Amino acid sequence: MKPGIFLLLAALCLSSCSTFRGSYHDLTLAPVPGLSPDWKPIFSGVEESRIRLENPVFTATCLRVDLAADGISVLVTPRTAGVPEARGLTTGTFLERYRLQAAINATPFSPVEPWEGTPMDIHGLSISDGVTVSPAEPGDAVIVFYANGRARILELPGTVTGPAGHEPESALAPLEGAREAAAGFRLLIRDGGIPVEGQDDPPRGFSRAPRSAAGLSDRGRILYLLVIDGKNAARGVGATAYETALWLRFFGADEGLMLDGGGSASLAVEGPDGRAALLNVPVQGTIPGIERPVANHIGIRAKRLQ
Repeated sequence: MKPGIFLLLAALCLSSCSTFRGSYHDLTLAPVPGLSPDWKPIFSGVEESRIRLENPVFTATCLRVDLAADGISVLVTPRTAGVPEARGLTTGTFLERYRLQAAINATPFSPVEPWEGTPMDIHGLSISDGVTVSPAEPGDAVIVFYANGRARILELPGTVTGPAGHEPESALAPLEGAREAAAGFRLLIRDGGIPVEGQDDPPRGFSRAPRSAAGLSDRGRILYLLVIDGKNAARGVGATAYETALWLRFFGADEGLMLDGGGSASLAVEGPDGRAALLNVPVQGTIPGIERPVANHIGIRAKRLQ
Protein backbone atom coordinates (compact mmCIF):
# COMPACT_ATOMS: atom_id res chain seq x y z
CA MET A 1 0.00 0.00 0.00
CA LYS A 2 1.29 3.47 -0.86
CA PRO A 3 2.23 5.59 2.20
CA GLY A 4 -0.18 8.38 1.25
CA ILE A 5 -3.16 6.02 1.01
CA PHE A 6 -2.20 4.37 4.31
CA LEU A 7 -2.06 7.73 6.10
CA LEU A 8 -5.44 8.73 4.66
CA LEU A 9 -7.07 5.49 5.79
CA ALA A 10 -5.49 5.81 9.22
CA ALA A 11 -6.83 9.35 9.60
CA LEU A 12 -10.32 8.26 8.59
CA CYS A 13 -10.19 5.37 11.04
CA LEU A 14 -9.12 7.59 13.91
CA SER A 15 -11.84 10.10 13.08
CA SER A 16 -14.48 7.41 12.78
CA CYS A 17 -13.39 5.75 15.99
CA SER A 18 -13.83 9.07 17.80
CA THR A 19 -17.49 9.16 16.80
CA PHE A 20 -19.68 8.38 19.80
CA ARG A 21 -22.66 6.09 19.29
CA GLY A 22 -23.89 5.72 22.88
CA SER A 23 -27.54 6.67 23.39
CA TYR A 24 -28.17 6.69 27.16
CA HIS A 25 -31.86 5.97 26.55
CA ASP A 26 -32.48 5.56 30.28
CA LEU A 27 -31.40 9.12 31.10
CA THR A 28 -32.93 12.56 30.61
CA LEU A 29 -30.08 15.02 30.16
CA ALA A 30 -31.78 18.03 31.70
CA PRO A 31 -30.41 21.23 33.32
CA VAL A 32 -29.34 20.48 36.88
CA PRO A 33 -30.52 22.59 39.82
CA GLY A 34 -28.36 25.64 40.43
CA LEU A 35 -27.02 25.77 36.89
CA SER A 36 -27.47 29.04 35.00
CA PRO A 37 -26.24 30.46 31.69
CA ASP A 38 -23.03 32.49 31.72
CA TRP A 39 -23.58 35.07 28.99
CA LYS A 40 -20.56 36.74 27.36
CA PRO A 41 -20.91 39.54 24.78
CA ILE A 42 -19.29 38.64 21.44
CA PHE A 43 -20.87 41.32 19.20
CA SER A 44 -23.07 44.31 19.89
CA GLY A 45 -26.44 42.78 20.79
CA VAL A 46 -25.12 39.19 20.63
CA GLU A 47 -24.06 37.05 23.60
CA GLU A 48 -22.77 33.50 23.88
CA SER A 49 -23.16 30.88 26.59
CA ARG A 50 -21.88 27.30 26.71
CA ILE A 51 -22.83 24.49 29.06
CA ARG A 52 -20.81 21.31 29.43
CA LEU A 53 -21.78 18.36 31.60
CA GLU A 54 -19.85 15.15 32.27
CA ASN A 55 -20.76 11.47 32.54
CA PRO A 56 -22.08 11.41 29.90
CA VAL A 57 -20.44 14.31 28.12
CA PHE A 58 -22.99 16.89 27.00
CA THR A 59 -22.23 20.24 25.32
CA ALA A 60 -24.79 22.91 24.44
CA THR A 61 -23.86 26.31 22.97
CA CYS A 62 -26.37 29.14 22.64
CA LEU A 63 -26.34 32.63 21.16
CA ARG A 64 -28.73 35.26 22.54
CA VAL A 65 -29.54 38.04 20.07
CA ASP A 66 -31.40 41.27 20.80
CA LEU A 67 -33.27 41.74 17.52
CA ALA A 68 -34.01 45.39 18.40
CA ALA A 69 -30.37 46.30 19.11
CA ASP A 70 -28.64 48.83 16.89
CA GLY A 71 -27.02 47.18 13.87
CA ILE A 72 -28.78 43.80 14.23
CA SER A 73 -30.43 42.31 11.15
CA VAL A 74 -31.41 38.81 10.04
CA LEU A 75 -30.74 37.10 6.72
CA VAL A 76 -32.18 33.77 5.58
CA THR A 77 -30.34 32.17 2.66
CA PRO A 78 -31.21 34.13 -0.52
CA ARG A 79 -32.14 32.56 -3.83
CA THR A 80 -29.17 32.12 -6.15
CA ALA A 81 -29.67 34.41 -9.16
CA GLY A 82 -30.77 32.54 -12.27
CA VAL A 83 -31.06 29.19 -10.46
CA PRO A 84 -34.51 27.71 -9.60
CA GLU A 85 -33.37 25.46 -6.76
CA ALA A 86 -31.25 26.05 -3.68
CA ARG A 87 -27.54 25.28 -3.79
CA GLY A 88 -25.90 23.63 -0.81
CA LEU A 89 -23.57 25.69 1.37
CA THR A 90 -21.96 24.95 4.70
CA THR A 91 -22.97 27.29 7.50
CA GLY A 92 -19.41 28.63 7.57
CA THR A 93 -19.42 29.45 3.87
CA PHE A 94 -22.85 31.11 4.20
CA LEU A 95 -21.52 33.30 7.02
CA GLU A 96 -18.43 34.34 5.07
CA ARG A 97 -20.18 34.87 1.73
CA TYR A 98 -22.73 37.28 3.17
CA ARG A 99 -20.35 38.86 5.72
CA LEU A 100 -22.41 37.81 8.70
CA GLN A 101 -21.42 37.63 12.34
CA ALA A 102 -23.40 34.50 13.27
CA ALA A 103 -25.22 31.74 11.38
CA ILE A 104 -27.00 28.45 12.00
CA ASN A 105 -28.37 25.75 9.72
CA ALA A 106 -32.15 25.89 9.36
CA THR A 107 -34.71 24.07 7.21
CA PRO A 108 -34.75 20.34 6.33
CA PHE A 109 -33.75 19.58 2.73
CA SER A 110 -32.79 16.89 0.26
CA PRO A 111 -30.63 15.36 -1.07
CA VAL A 112 -27.82 15.15 1.48
CA GLU A 113 -24.55 15.58 -0.42
CA PRO A 114 -20.98 16.29 0.71
CA TRP A 115 -20.26 18.94 -1.94
CA GLU A 116 -21.12 22.64 -1.86
CA GLY A 117 -23.04 23.90 -4.89
CA THR A 118 -25.19 20.76 -5.18
CA PRO A 119 -28.84 21.51 -6.20
CA MET A 120 -31.16 20.91 -3.22
CA ASP A 121 -34.84 21.13 -2.40
CA ILE A 122 -35.87 23.08 0.72
CA HIS A 123 -38.61 21.19 2.60
CA GLY A 124 -40.71 24.06 3.89
CA LEU A 125 -41.07 27.81 3.94
CA SER A 126 -38.10 30.05 3.24
CA ILE A 127 -38.34 33.83 2.81
CA SER A 128 -35.28 36.01 2.22
CA ASP A 129 -35.46 39.82 2.03
CA GLY A 130 -39.21 39.61 1.47
CA VAL A 131 -38.87 37.13 -1.43
CA THR A 132 -40.32 33.61 -1.11
CA VAL A 133 -37.48 31.21 -1.93
CA SER A 134 -39.47 28.09 -0.99
CA PRO A 135 -43.26 27.99 -0.42
CA ALA A 136 -44.92 26.97 2.82
CA GLU A 137 -45.89 23.33 3.27
CA PRO A 138 -48.98 22.15 5.21
CA GLY A 139 -48.36 22.25 8.95
CA ASP A 140 -44.99 24.02 8.68
CA ALA A 141 -43.48 25.10 12.01
CA VAL A 142 -41.67 28.35 11.17
CA ILE A 143 -39.77 31.27 12.62
CA VAL A 144 -40.72 34.58 11.03
CA PHE A 145 -38.76 37.84 11.27
CA TYR A 146 -40.44 41.20 10.70
CA ALA A 147 -39.08 44.63 9.81
CA ASN A 148 -39.96 46.00 13.27
CA GLY A 149 -37.21 43.97 14.96
CA ARG A 150 -39.57 41.30 16.27
CA ALA A 151 -40.07 37.65 15.41
CA ARG A 152 -42.66 34.89 15.88
CA ILE A 153 -42.54 31.12 16.03
CA LEU A 154 -45.76 29.57 14.81
CA GLU A 155 -47.32 26.52 13.23
CA LEU A 156 -49.10 27.05 9.92
CA PRO A 157 -52.45 25.31 9.29
CA GLY A 158 -52.57 21.77 7.99
CA THR A 159 -53.44 23.18 4.57
CA VAL A 160 -51.95 26.31 3.06
CA THR A 161 -53.43 26.16 -0.44
CA GLY A 162 -56.95 26.92 -1.60
CA PRO A 163 -58.74 26.49 -4.94
CA ALA A 164 -56.46 26.76 -7.98
CA GLY A 165 -53.44 26.77 -5.70
CA HIS A 166 -54.18 30.16 -4.10
CA GLU A 167 -53.42 30.48 -0.42
CA PRO A 168 -56.35 31.56 1.77
CA GLU A 169 -55.59 34.92 3.36
CA SER A 170 -56.45 33.59 6.83
CA ALA A 171 -53.96 30.71 6.53
CA LEU A 172 -50.94 32.82 5.72
CA ALA A 173 -51.95 36.03 7.49
CA PRO A 174 -49.11 35.68 10.07
CA LEU A 175 -46.62 35.86 7.19
CA GLU A 176 -47.79 39.31 6.07
CA GLY A 177 -44.91 41.74 6.38
CA ALA A 178 -42.35 38.98 6.88
CA ARG A 179 -38.85 39.99 5.81
CA GLU A 180 -37.20 36.64 6.60
CA ALA A 181 -38.63 33.24 7.52
CA ALA A 182 -37.45 29.65 7.80
CA ALA A 183 -39.29 26.42 8.51
CA GLY A 184 -38.01 23.82 10.94
CA PHE A 185 -39.10 20.34 12.01
CA ARG A 186 -41.53 20.95 14.87
CA LEU A 187 -42.47 23.25 17.71
CA LEU A 188 -40.45 22.61 20.85
CA ILE A 189 -41.87 25.26 23.20
CA ARG A 190 -45.27 26.97 23.04
CA ASP A 191 -46.19 29.65 25.60
CA GLY A 192 -43.47 28.29 27.87
CA GLY A 193 -44.79 24.72 27.71
CA ILE A 194 -43.13 21.77 25.98
CA PRO A 195 -45.49 19.91 23.60
CA VAL A 196 -42.87 17.25 22.73
CA GLU A 197 -42.61 15.89 26.30
CA GLY A 198 -42.59 12.11 26.28
CA GLN A 199 -42.32 11.88 22.50
CA ASP A 200 -39.58 10.07 20.62
CA ASP A 201 -38.18 11.31 17.32
CA PRO A 202 -39.75 9.43 14.43
CA PRO A 203 -39.28 8.61 11.61
CA ARG A 204 -35.54 7.98 11.88
CA GLY A 205 -35.77 5.51 14.74
CA PHE A 206 -33.26 7.05 17.14
CA SER A 207 -33.84 9.51 19.93
CA ARG A 208 -30.51 11.19 20.67
CA ALA A 209 -28.66 13.22 18.03
CA PRO A 210 -26.88 16.52 17.37
CA ARG A 211 -29.49 19.28 17.43
CA SER A 212 -30.06 22.82 16.17
CA ALA A 213 -32.92 24.95 17.47
CA ALA A 214 -34.21 28.52 17.53
CA GLY A 215 -36.13 30.21 20.33
CA LEU A 216 -37.73 33.53 21.24
CA SER A 217 -38.59 35.49 24.37
CA ASP A 218 -39.68 39.01 25.34
CA ARG A 219 -42.56 38.92 22.82
CA GLY A 220 -40.25 38.09 19.96
CA ARG A 221 -37.49 40.60 20.67
CA ILE A 222 -34.86 38.14 21.94
CA LEU A 223 -33.68 35.34 19.63
CA TYR A 224 -31.85 32.20 20.78
CA LEU A 225 -29.78 30.03 18.43
CA LEU A 226 -28.87 26.72 20.05
CA VAL A 227 -26.64 23.86 18.94
CA ILE A 228 -26.08 20.61 20.87
CA ASP A 229 -23.12 18.40 20.00
CA GLY A 230 -23.70 14.71 19.38
CA LYS A 231 -22.15 11.51 18.01
CA ASN A 232 -18.83 12.70 19.40
CA ALA A 233 -17.06 11.19 22.43
CA ALA A 234 -15.15 14.40 23.18
CA ARG A 235 -18.08 16.81 22.81
CA GLY A 236 -21.32 15.07 23.63
CA VAL A 237 -23.92 12.36 23.18
CA GLY A 238 -26.58 14.62 21.65
CA ALA A 239 -30.14 15.25 22.84
CA THR A 240 -33.71 14.13 22.29
CA ALA A 241 -36.37 16.58 21.12
CA TYR A 242 -37.64 16.89 24.70
CA GLU A 243 -34.15 17.55 26.09
CA THR A 244 -33.54 20.13 23.36
CA ALA A 245 -36.69 21.93 24.48
CA LEU A 246 -35.56 21.83 28.12
CA TRP A 247 -32.19 23.36 27.27
CA LEU A 248 -33.68 25.99 24.98
CA ARG A 249 -35.98 27.02 27.82
CA PHE A 250 -33.03 26.92 30.24
CA PHE A 251 -31.27 29.56 28.14
CA GLY A 252 -34.37 31.76 28.31
CA ALA A 253 -36.74 30.95 25.44
CA ASP A 254 -40.49 30.71 25.96
CA GLU A 255 -41.15 29.80 22.30
CA GLY A 256 -39.03 27.23 20.46
CA LEU A 257 -38.54 25.56 17.09
CA MET A 258 -36.52 22.45 16.19
CA LEU A 259 -34.35 23.09 13.14
CA ASP A 260 -32.68 20.47 10.97
CA GLY A 261 -30.19 18.42 13.00
CA GLY A 262 -27.97 15.38 12.90
CA GLY A 263 -25.00 15.90 10.60
CA SER A 264 -26.52 19.21 9.46
CA ALA A 265 -26.32 20.83 12.92
CA SER A 266 -23.85 23.71 12.75
CA LEU A 267 -23.49 27.08 14.50
CA ALA A 268 -20.79 29.55 13.45
CA VAL A 269 -19.64 33.04 14.35
CA GLU A 270 -17.24 35.43 12.67
CA GLY A 271 -13.73 35.13 14.06
CA PRO A 272 -11.24 38.01 14.51
CA ASP A 273 -9.85 37.31 11.03
CA GLY A 274 -13.28 37.53 9.41
CA ARG A 275 -13.43 33.78 8.84
CA ALA A 276 -16.10 31.48 10.21
CA ALA A 277 -15.40 29.89 13.59
CA LEU A 278 -17.59 26.89 14.44
CA LEU A 279 -19.09 26.73 17.94
CA ASN A 280 -19.83 23.00 17.67
CA VAL A 281 -18.09 20.01 16.11
CA PRO A 282 -20.29 18.75 13.26
CA VAL A 283 -20.19 15.05 12.45
CA GLN A 284 -20.70 14.40 8.74
CA GLY A 285 -21.34 10.69 8.40
CA THR A 286 -18.88 9.34 10.98
CA ILE A 287 -16.17 11.99 10.64
CA PRO A 288 -16.11 14.75 13.29
CA GLY A 289 -15.22 18.28 12.23
CA ILE A 290 -16.60 18.07 8.69
CA GLU A 291 -19.41 20.51 7.87
CA ARG A 292 -22.33 19.32 5.75
CA PRO A 293 -23.60 21.64 3.00
CA VAL A 294 -27.26 22.50 3.68
CA ALA A 295 -29.94 24.27 1.69
CA ASN A 296 -31.08 26.96 4.15
CA HIS A 297 -29.61 29.00 7.00
CA ILE A 298 -30.44 31.81 9.42
CA GLY A 299 -27.77 34.50 9.66
CA ILE A 300 -27.22 37.49 11.93
CA ARG A 301 -25.49 40.77 11.09
CA ALA A 302 -24.18 42.72 14.07
CA LYS A 303 -21.67 45.42 14.92
CA ARG A 304 -18.32 44.50 16.41
CA LEU A 305 -17.76 45.36 20.05
CA GLN A 306 -15.95 48.63 20.60
